Amino acid sequence: MAKSFGTKLIILDDGFNRVEIEKYEILLEPESIKNYLPFPAGAFREFWFSKRFADMVLKEDRDFERVVEVVNPTERMVLLTAISNPQRLDKYLPSNVLAKMYLDDHAYFNKDMILNYLKKHEASSLLCTSKDKVKLDGIDIALSEMKLKLMLNNDIIKNIETYIKGCKLER
Repeated sequence: MAKSFGTKLIILDDGFNRVEIEKYEILLEPESIKNYLPFPAGAFREFWFSKRFADMVLKEDRDFERVVEVVNPTERMVLLTAISNPQRLDKYLPSNVLAKMYLDDHAYFNKDMILNYLKKHEASSLLCTSKDKVKLDGIDIALSEMKLKLMLNNDIIKNIETYIKGCKLER
């Protein structure tokens, strides 16, 4: 459908396992890997050897770094998140985060649970990720947002730009 509107470039998040789509594959590896097995035994969605099919394999702290900005911080925040491997946020949390609640990846939030959580910790705002924030739309509470970004090194950006410029863009 995007192509029918004239789109020339589509960026997929988590499209590695879609083999029927011709694409430039970039795999991100975390700083450390404790279990190389695929889900449900380990953290990966694909077998470890699948990375050989990627065009680029980027390693954290070598090829990219994570940068976190907290938007609308308050004095007494509590974290609520439903992302995969939420403990990875811990090292980016401000010191004024009073408590952390980790729900299963993609879990929905219950308004009463959130209000009770804020009240229990006498928090002035709920801290969440951008991914979680969309699930809080319509709940009238003070929100602080963790904006998670990846900073790629310049050589990686140049490689991606070279690939995009060389693509045969279909109509």
